[in-house]
Amino acid sequence: RRCWRFCDDSRINGSLAVSRAFGDYEYKDDPRLPADQQLVSPEPDVYIRERNIENDEFMVVACDGIYDVMTNEELAEFVRDRLVVHSDLREVCDDVLDECLVKGSRDNMTMVVVCFPSAPAVNVHRKEAEEEWVNRVKAVINQFLDEAEAADNFKKDEDMVSLKSIMDKVTANGLLPTDLRVPAHTVTTLAQKILTQREIKHV
Repeated sequence: RRCWRFCDDSRINGSLAVSRAFGDYEYKDDPRLPADQQLVSPEPDVYIRERNIENDEFMVVACDGIYDVMTNEELAEFVRDRLVVHSDLREVCDDVLDECLVKGSRDNMTMVVVCFPSAPAVNVHRKEAEEEWVNRVKAVINQFLDEAEAADNFKKDEDMVSLKSIMDKVTANGLLPTDLRVPAHTVTTLAQKILTQREIKHV
């Protein structure tokens, strides 16, 4: 190709990490070159793969913020495991994004899950067991926060509750570790949501 570019740390001209169909026009404005020979080509790579009706369970389309902290295999196994618990694919996606946040991803995260007929079915017993566990965790967190707010020296506008102290409380109540295959982020995510609802600051 007749475009001039250099790559630094896998970035085009030391700046752009991915090829985008829209935007980044400064990489695509050489009037001497067709679209597919610009510094960044908006022309997609298209692959056609024959479906295996019996074995194909689902398809995931996700951006780099997810793959920064999960491999293809880890993501597929995580999605497969959450499909056993959630019938709503939005909840599956939420679990993936929350898990990636806990793993330290700070890049853009977007994903789509498409289920095929061979996708795992919801296991009612496991779903009910996880819901019961979540309710017990919520009760422990709320009780802990009730006690914190009731303390004479607690000032809601100034004091902060540490997520670690909540994790320690949940562990002390025998809810962690658990034999249930709940995602690692679950307690942290529940605690953050409850703290936000109760307008309590946290660290």
